[in-house]
Amino acid sequence: MHNGTLGGSNGIYHLMTHGNLKHDTDTNMRSTMDVRGRILMEALHLFGSIGYESTSLQKIADAVGVTKQALLYHFPSKEALHRAVIESVFDYWRRELPVVLTNTPPGHARFHSTMGALLDFFGSDPSCARAALREMLDRPDSLSEGLRRHLSTLVRMITGYIRMGQASGRIQPELDPESYVVQVLTMVISSAAIGSVVNAIVEASDPAKQKERDRAELVRIARRAAFVPAVSKHEKE
Repeated sequence: MHNGTLGGSNGIYHLMTHGNLKHDTDTNMRSTMDVRGRILMEALHLFGSIGYESTSLQKIADAVGVTKQALLYHFPSKEALHRAVIESVFDYWRRELPVVLTNTPPGHARFHSTMGALLDFFGSDPSCARAALREMLDRPDSLSEGLRRHLSTLVRMITGYIRMGQASGRIQPELDPESYVVQVLTMVISSAAIGSVVNAIVEASDPAKQKERDRAELVRIARRAAFVPAVSKHEKE
């Protein structure tokens, strides 16, 4: 059984296992939804680690600790379960990203809040990042349709903020907002997915410290690519 906590206590694991149950006092309903959430989490882990084609419903049921029939009670097919996993991830970002973007002031604060949310989500457990990479490689048409349907509004929101930053002089005028968002997201996902490989390449003796170094470097690269450099007092003179 996978014991990771995707996205931390406020991330995708919490969303999958609790959903909209904050005001639900029915114990049986809670139990049913907890099982459903565990199925979603284990499916995400297996889809990310061995791929959609190699993941059977029986493997997911075994990981959760339920029968295959119990799993089919919640999801009638593997495709339906896969669709629900992807929807859960999209739902999370549809809820969380607008909050991050609107609750922080423009400029560096908003940039760091957004990057922090992305890095926390994908960095807390590599399963989600690996699943995203596998979707890009193995099922691009399905993923593209989901992205268009669910995240196009959020992408427009982010690129809108970038253009406002360009208009104010904070953001590099030559930066392509859409391409920038895609490239940064790809960097974050790829880094989280192959963290163990990076550790081997650089011969990291402390994986946790290496992860922090990688995170800091990603933020630095993304920040330098976006923001107009501050003019020093010496340069002004």
